[in-house]
Amino acid sequence: MRRVRGFTMVELLVAVTLSILVMGGLMSVFLGAKTSFQSTSGVGNLTEGGRFAIDFLTRAVRGAGTMGCASSNVTDVSNLNGGTTLPLNFSQPLWAYEATGTAPANTIVLPAVPVTAGAWLPALDPLLSALPNPPVAGSDVLVVRTTMQQSAGIYVTAIAPGTTTFSVASTAPTITGPGSLLANNLALITDCTQATVFEMTGVAGTTITHSAGGGLPGNLTGPFAGTYGAGSMVYVPDTIVYYIGIGADGDGALFSVDLNGTGVFQTPQELVPDVENMQVLFGVDTVGNNAVTQYFKAQTVPPSPATTPNSDYNSVVSVKVALLAASPANALPPPAPTVPVTYNLLGTLVQAPLDRRARKVFEATIAVRSKAT
Repeated sequence: MRRVRGFTMVELLVAVTLSILVMGGLMSVFLGAKTSFQSTSGVGNLTEGGRFAIDFLTRAVRGAGTMGCASSNVTDVSNLNGGTTLPLNFSQPLWAYEATGTAPANTIVLPAVPVTAGAWLPALDPLLSALPNPPVAGSDVLVVRTTMQQSAGIYVTAIAPGTTTFSVASTAPTITGPGSLLANNLALITDCTQATVFEMTGVAGTTITHSAGGGLPGNLTGPFAGTYGAGSMVYVPDTIVYYIGIGADGDGALFSVDLNGTGVFQTPQELVPDVENMQVLFGVDTVGNNAVTQYFKAQTVPPSPATTPNSDYNSVVSVKVALLAASPANALPPPAPTVPVTYNLLGTLVQAPLDRRARKVFEATIAVRSKAT
């Protein structure tokens, strides 16, 4: 009989060593593939997020000041007492708040964790500071005023000049959800040459009433200042604010908040995650030929006429927007950089934190469609 022999100690050590080498190679390949996937996926998310964010802003700015078929700014806001508050200032198609210290050639340092304790010029409206997700420090805030996309125009069939009640077509399309014609909500009437924003204090069937009372500031008793005949149309106006807030993941994100046809801001919506900074410039026509003469930061947009103390955005014909988008955390392989990377957003230098995120600047120059010739 032959004796059955086992492995010697040397053979076992050789086998274990070879196994370790093979496993090490496999682990190296796996980790390399994982790192490559994280990097590729992170850059993909970064690119996709930046494009989505620019698309949101482009569509919003293009429609700024388009009030139904008027395709121009509101010419009469007397029924809202001049519309001097942020939500109701429909005489201005655009508005903005510039984060202090972010003028071109300035440098700002992004914190590792975004903070909301910032300052803006002009001072940020208290309604925005009180939002559940307020704007973060160091980013501009952009305000757009237009009619709601969900609201189709409804024809007016009868309106008596000097009264506060008029009727809409009985065959008007039904509007449901945001943008509905509801009592105590906003409405805009236009005959394509003028437009008036007012509060609907009553909606009964096809009859709309604008009278004393209501919940909006400055809602006055009295008739419409303009005369609107049959064929005029009623829309739902809206004020939308775009800003960088703190997203669900704790990082910066592009947010929007709007009126949804009411006179107060609704719940902010996170549009695109991992957007860390936004800078805005306004192209102003100073000679009246609908071409950009000069670009201004928010607080330097010139008044019109020159004796008016506040900026007048009715002369803005285009808007430049720059966004700094980031990948999810740890998308890049270690180690983290030891020297901060600085990004140029329309002349403002933004210094990124020392982390393993990929970042990219997205820019767009957007024409205001209501100013097109």
